[in-house]
Amino acid sequence: MKSNELVGSAGLWFGNDFEESRIHIHYVAVSLSAQHKKIAQAILTKLCMMYDKIPGKYPLYLATQSQSYGAIKLYSRLGFTLYLGAYKGCAEQKSKNAWQNVTEILRCKA
Repeated sequence: MKSNELVGSAGLWFGNDFEESRIHIHYVAVSLSAQHKKIAQAILTKLCMMYDKIPGKYPLYLATQSQSYGAIKLYSRLGFTLYLGAYKGCAEQKSKNAWQNVTEILRCKA
């Protein structure tokens, strides 16, 4: 990594995954050369601290792809929990099935 090189990003954005527009963590990304150096963890920690200062908030959420196993492990370590209910474009049973598959894969990788 070079000095002043952009190596990661994420943001607090409004999303419409549920019935109302809610702030969520959006697009967590770290460059390949900077991965496994706790940069995503630092970014997420800072965003959570910023979110905690918002008055009248609701539970913070983020979305990820079911095959993003490393990201899922990180989010879990940081205290995020699975949401197994319905959301925009996904029925509750489909959500449960997807997470059951992810859980089985993560157990095999452990």
